Amino acid sequence: MTGWIRPVPGLSGTVTPPEYVRDMAVETTWVCHGAPALAALDGAIRVSREHDPLHPVSVVTSSPAVAVRLRRTLARRSGGTVAVGFQSLDALAEQIAAPRLGGAVVVGVDREVVLAALRTELQHRPGRFAGIEHHRSTWESLATTVGEVASLDPAQRTQLAGAGGLAAEVIRLHDAVADAVGIGGRAEVLRAAIDRLESDPAALADIGTVVVHDPGRLDARARDLLRAIDAVAGLRIVAGLSGEPTVDRVAIDAVSSIGGAPPDEVTVDAPVPTRVVATNDIDDEIRAAVRALLAAVDDDTPLHAMALVHPAGAPYRRSVAEILRAAGIPFSGPSAETLAHTAPGRVVLALLDVEAQRFSRQSVIDLWSSGLVVGADGAPVRSVALDHRSRRLGVVGGRADWLERVAAR
Repeated sequence: MTGWIRPVPGLSGTVTPPEYVRDMAVETTWVCHGAPALAALDGAIRVSREHDPLHPVSVVTSSPAVAVRLRRTLARRSGGTVAVGFQSLDALAEQIAAPRLGGAVVVGVDREVVLAALRTELQHRPGRFAGIEHHRSTWESLATTVGEVASLDPAQRTQLAGAGGLAAEVIRLHDAVADAVGIGGRAEVLRAAIDRLESDPAALADIGTVVVHDPGRLDARARDLLRAIDAVAGLRIVAGLSGEPTVDRVAIDAVSSIGGAPPDEVTVDAPVPTRVVATNDIDDEIRAAVRALLAAVDDDTPLHAMALVHPAGAPYRRSVAEILRAAGIPFSGPSAETLAHTAPGRVVLALLDVEAQRFSRQSVIDLWSSGLVVGADGAPVRSVALDHRSRRLGVVGGRADWLERVAAR
């Protein structure tokens, strides 16, 4: 079962299928996002169970959060879902690979840990990324690329490294991150799942029919796993179109990479703003958006069916959270606070800074000012008192200087 899409110019509001070459494509349903996509998914589940209402079905989503939302929405829509699992591809891989892993715990690496490792490596050896090594967008893009490289076989990585240029630079960064924090956990699980499917077709007996819902971007190992599932028991794909050419191109490429058919002509209205509001500043802009949310609530639109979308990062994230709380609107979204904003986080960062600055007087005073620091007797040590005393005793810096001038007295 093979298939691929030949590149064609960008899509228009009416999606025209690009030329597609295949032996036999995976059963694919293309629909508009939103209610049509939910109806199509519900239909795919029903078709999978038309001969047995308790036949197991596993719906694969792009993320755990999407899995939870789909499960809740379809349960409300159909009055309940029995023997239907909703999970990310990684979670399904763990379920398939469990017997091969023999109870071993394979821990994935949090993306922020990978970003930190990349940031550290680029700080010391920026290579071709000199000049942009301090940009978070650089770290984010490289983290995604490094994750895709991790899914390759060692021989494939060696081949890329031998190509030189940017490819070799990416392999270097991958190896540095792997040595620092380890990033092979996910790839190991996916490989184990593929190996089990190839040797034991009954591995999907309890999983049942697999329906892929809007797969999103797929790396090489994820594509291999979905192809292996299709070879054993077949796949069904439900994919959404937005009318935005760039977004739809990603969806079509992802579906074609696992043997899915391209869309027939599906009319999709490209998203356009229905109202534009001019405001004086960011806070006023957010308040206008919140007033629109409250107006929708008055029109019986539930809060869980609405989204407030804003530019990433500061100052929007913090301001949006503060204004929503002030309006009494419950919400779910990325926290505006990080561990660095908490008292323990400030103390840890200040402690690391003391070591980096070799116990300079100012770094020690900053440590004492970062949070509640207590002495050996448990009593709080006032940073102002330490500042005055160390200045009077002539402390300049260095651990020995502190011990000699302050601790000894």
